[in-house]
Amino acid sequence: MILKAAGGLPPKGQNMNQILFELSDLMRWASTGAINSFDPAFSSAISGYPSGALVLSDAGDKLFISVIDNNTDNPNSTNTGSWKNAADFIGVSESVQQDIDGKLAKDQNGADIPDKNQFVKNLGLTETVDCAKNALDKRTGGTVNGDIISQGGKIGLKGDNRKHFILANADGKVRAYIYKDKGGDGIHINNGIDGGGDYIFHKDGGFRAPSSVYAGAARIASDGNIYGSMWGNQWLDAYLKKTFQPKKTGLVDIVETGSGTGYYWRKFSDGKIEIFGRLDSTYGAPLDVVFPKVFTEIPFLFVKENGDSEVNGWVMRARNLSKTGFSVQWNFFSSSGQGSAMEVCYHAIGS
Repeated sequence: MILKAAGGLPPKGQNMNQILFELSDLMRWASTGAINSFDPAFSSAISGYPSGALVLSDAGDKLFISVIDNNTDNPNSTNTGSWKNAADFIGVSESVQQDIDGKLAKDQNGADIPDKNQFVKNLGLTETVDCAKNALDKRTGGTVNGDIISQGGKIGLKGDNRKHFILANADGKVRAYIYKDKGGDGIHINNGIDGGGDYIFHKDGGFRAPSSVYAGAARIASDGNIYGSMWGNQWLDAYLKKTFQPKKTGLVDIVETGSGTGYYWRKFSDGKIEIFGRLDSTYGAPLDVVFPKVFTEIPFLFVKENGDSEVNGWVMRARNLSKTGFSVQWNFFSSSGQGSAMEVCYHAIGS
């Protein structure tokens, strides 16, 4: 530096500021306890690190100390003995170093434990791990090899689709199951592969069996017939046939009659009704006939004319037959017919 009196110039403030900044930055770095890693550019600029220089490995897990001057070797890659591990250099014993190397790395999160099973055993967690291995996966389900006992309030199946409580054989074949559909008719019980259909405890309070219902030795068949000792160990229909005379059927046992102008009717014990009638009709004019007794179904009807035996040209037509009556009309069939009036007779039978 040249004195000002000798013609020298004082340093610029900016340069002094930069020098002071660099120095204070290095002092701050050193004050934090930080150590520089190997810098190839810096090494070349100073013609190599001096003996005793200390640098941090690139991985940040080792310290290297230079044992020669002008050391340009990179200790992370081409160490020819010019750098030594600081632990060896300061005399840390091999056993202590092994202890250090054997410690778990926290960033491995237990992955570097040599014997994980022994580690679990040492922690007293063997039984817990076994339970976890055999636990059911709530996502996929599984098989339980022992009893299930719940001291809670309920064991349930949840969902809108059909759910079964199932009893199955070792081969997986279902031998019984219970279910109730959402909005269904009731609780169904089925014998699975043994067949027989569903037994239903109906939501109306009734019970449905696919076949017979037993009470001791007695039973009710699906057609309503009953078998039991009350009926002489036979079916009820057979007992009734042997014990009572069958009810008479057909046109027997008249229970009610009635008559009026041009008609007579009678009703039988089986509900059948028989009507006899006669009335006058005019040629070409339709005649509506009303039964004096209304039928519950359309009856069988027979109609004929009651004319002179010499008259051979009539055409008689009956139509519109119903439970309450019918219509009739007659016309000449040929010129040989005579007269314009005729008596019509009818006979109706039905329920």
